Amino acid sequence: MTFRKDTSAKTVPEFIPFPGLMPLACWIFTFSVLLEIFSSRCLYADGSYNFIEDLKTGQFTGFVGVRCFADDLFQFPLIVAIKLGVTNLHLLRLAFGVGCFLPWPLALSLCRWLSPENFWIAALACAAGYLNTAFMAVGEHIVAHAFFWPALFAILFSRPLTPLAAIVLLGSATILVHSYESLLFLGPCLAMLSLKRICNEETKDWRRLILLAATGLFLAAAAVAFFSVTNPDIPMQLWSFKDSMKHQVFLPAWTVVWSGVWLLLMAAVWASPPVCRFVMQRTGLVILTCVILLWGAWPLLMPDRLHPYNQHSARFLDLLVPLLLLPVSLIAALRPAWIASRRSLLVGLTAAFLIAQSLWQISATWQWQRYVGTLKGILSSRTGPVWPLDTPLRDNPALIQFDWNWANPCLGIAINSDGKINSIFLPELPPICIPFDPFVPGDLPKLERYGVDYSGYISALADFKKKIGEENSTRDPKNPPPFGAGIK
Repeated sequence: MTFRKDTSAKTVPEFIPFPGLMPLACWIFTFSVLLEIFSSRCLYADGSYNFIEDLKTGQFTGFVGVRCFADDLFQFPLIVAIKLGVTNLHLLRLAFGVGCFLPWPLALSLCRWLSPENFWIAALACAAGYLNTAFMAVGEHIVAHAFFWPALFAILFSRPLTPLAAIVLLGSATILVHSYESLLFLGPCLAMLSLKRICNEETKDWRRLILLAATGLFLAAAAVAFFSVTNPDIPMQLWSFKDSMKHQVFLPAWTVVWSGVWLLLMAAVWASPPVCRFVMQRTGLVILTCVILLWGAWPLLMPDRLHPYNQHSARFLDLLVPLLLLPVSLIAALRPAWIASRRSLLVGLTAAFLIAQSLWQISATWQWQRYVGTLKGILSSRTGPVWPLDTPLRDNPALIQFDWNWANPCLGIAINSDGKINSIFLPELPPICIPFDPFVPGDLPKLERYGVDYSGYISALADFKKKIGEENSTRDPKNPPPFGAGIK
């Protein structure tokens, strides 16, 4: 096998049923990313804890050592802003959001630059993988999947390997070394392709050295991943990954189901002329358009079935999708004639896929904004500790599903507008772990440099403790107090 391109594809005529759809899809995807940044969706789930920790230390904060490069990428804009003396919480939230949502726009831009004609494969990976797992912005698996594609594009499609493409290859390979355990499988794939190109490279110049260095980095990434799997920093994470994958296999989320259907449709279009002809007819186009609109608007139509946690459960797709699309990439590089006759249709279907998934993210972000707005209203109207089930959220299943229990105290502080903390949002249930004890004033995050003032909360906390103490003295022993009620 060689990487010499089959140019016979140029003689195959193409029908273009969706002119201009891919640029539209990219613009909609870009809009969804901007909306996510400005709505502070980076604070969902673990994000609020990471944000507060970075503010406390003013330094890069590593949470899992073997994923440190991915964590550093998320935190980079925020840490730079802190080092530059920025103390406005709104601007710092934006900086953190840019870091959290940067990897995929950057990866797609690099792939578009490296190989415009094959860009659709990276866009397909974004739609099928990333946008099924993206609601929780802080996830190292996102970085691993994102930078797999520029590395692969540089190896397969950059011929000859230009100096800038070499920088992209080595930069991506370096990030992948400490990104995620999925490199246990993805790393060897990239290493083998890089070695194959070294063997087939006609010239013995600096390009071979670059490819050899990239090979070493990919193998190092696989070794780091193997060490992490066999010696996990947090053993529960590996169990959680396996359990989530089983859950999605038997009870897949809305976007995962439609993604599977759409991928099957694309495979049928490639393999079956009758299916291809039907898709290109007006009836087929109308049906697909209705599907896309329903797909994207689902969080608005059925808000109580959004279940944002399902996107975290589907993170295994950031490993499965690149493995499934790797053969497609090889066909595009080695035998483009095999897909040339239906290439434009596949590009159009990929663009439609990206539009549907981006619309879903936009709709879901709108619901997140509703949750944050409601939470701000609750916290601004109360003093002292606040339990979610003692608020209007209790009777609103469409909003309470955004609750991330243990991270609630951090979220309540992170979304504060003026820095004056009069109340703190508590976990809904007794948490397994908690970032700080909201009932101990000395344990509150030290954020004075950002204008955060806890005096109103501390004053209300004293009254709260006194009231709880009186209630506990008359409480039925069979009815235990809520979380934190025993604090003296």
